[in-house]
Amino acid sequence: MTPITKTTLKFFKDIQQNNNREWFLKNKDRYLEVKNELENFAEAWHHQIMAFDEALRSPDEKGYVFRIYRDARFAKGAPYKTGLGIMIVKGGRPKMYERAGYYLNIEPGRCFLVGGCYMPPSSWLQAIRKSIDEEPGPFKAILKSSAFKKNFTLEGAKLKTSPRDFPRDHPEIELLRHKSFMAMHHFEEREVFEPYFLEKLSKMSKALKPFDDYLNELNQ
Repeated sequence: MTPITKTTLKFFKDIQQNNNREWFLKNKDRYLEVKNELENFAEAWHHQIMAFDEALRSPDEKGYVFRIYRDARFAKGAPYKTGLGIMIVKGGRPKMYERAGYYLNIEPGRCFLVGGCYMPPSSWLQAIRKSIDEEPGPFKAILKSSAFKKNFTLEGAKLKTSPRDFPRDHPEIELLRHKSFMAMHHFEEREVFEPYFLEKLSKMSKALKPFDDYLNELNQ
């Protein structure tokens, strides 16, 4: 059992109030403990996912914990992230925009599991829209399934109007307007510390798989 502890969230809450290099260097040992805890959790979560997702059974696949250092171009005086994400996707981080996978965000007030595709490349987005246009049934069946509805909501930025080549009165216009297709589940902070959080997360990940599979099949 490799739980996420309150110590991790406490570190992130502290860095929200002290987002500067001097404080971080004084508390780097705390960060390394947090990083190690999340890496151990990522390994355990990946092991659970391998039981039902064959694409992730390769020994080369593993959970990726994002770096805490923000891109200097967007730091705006706050050089560190105030939370960390764990991503499990076939091909690892280099494929994060090319494949749907499993992403867990751990951050004060923003703990969530999300799958699907965020701002997919044009060719992938067009393939998704084409599939919804020509045969919406399979995708809508996933969205209406009890496992999906119990755990997730479909989120993602949308166009303000209809996409090119699709009429505004298209029966599936609300789906076609999506620019991202993300299945989202928000957790309360207290849930993250529960003894069975890993088990709960793994069950939700299994419920997420058909959604990810549908999207990935359209980006071969």
